Amino acid sequence: MRKPRVFGVVLAAGVPLGLLYGLLCLNGCHRGAKEASPEVSCHWNLELLGKGVTGYRSAHGELPQVSIGPKGDEHSWRVLVVPCVFPEQSGITSSYRLDQPWDSEDNRDALWPGFLENFVHSCPLDPSPTEDRFFTSYLMLVRPSVRDSETGEMKAASLAPDAVLVVESVNCGIEFAEPRDLPWDDLWEGDSPFGKAKLNSLHRDVVMALRVDGKVIEIPKDITKKDLRKLLSGNTQ
Repeated sequence: MRKPRVFGVVLAAGVPLGLLYGLLCLNGCHRGAKEASPEVSCHWNLELLGKGVTGYRSAHGELPQVSIGPKGDEHSWRVLVVPCVFPEQSGITSSYRLDQPWDSEDNRDALWPGFLENFVHSCPLDPSPTEDRFFTSYLMLVRPSVRDSETGEMKAASLAPDAVLVVESVNCGIEFAEPRDLPWDDLWEGDSPFGKAKLNSLHRDVVMALRVDGKVIEIPKDITKKDLRKLLSGNTQ
């Protein structure tokens, strides 16, 4: 079984790949990035989302919630982190309307052109159609809430820095702005946590994932359920 691998790729000149990718996107040169290998492009995408999550956490003091808004009118965490991914493109989030459904015409126009035209929302190998709907390849693991010992209220569980926050799930049928992700309990139903609507990729041996600390890792497809639980939960040795 392959061991999980943490990406630490740096160019010879000392420029992190994720930074290079961000510069390519911001300068309208995404074509060059797309010509990289699918695995590298997928890593870049997750690294940018990691940048967004880290920026959101710095600004708000906590990780982004899976969704915000009243039930039936939620908005995805993926939209919330956009301004932290491309702060220069502030027009994206200023025109995105939280008082409208996530898939309203105004909100679709807010994300395209701009963020979605850079194709950072999905793995290059994802077979999902892209003509008029923008399906994502990256889902947050929705862990069960826990009860606060002091207030008695339900709250999000605390996560270790090396816990996995976002996983690759190609062909999941979920749009980038859609407030829907991967429930933790659903992952363990059936014989395998790998497959459609679970951990899923078209990379040869691995599924890409993003940790809480912003590092991108590869999860071997032949990992056991027991070891996968440990890996996703963090505090691994």
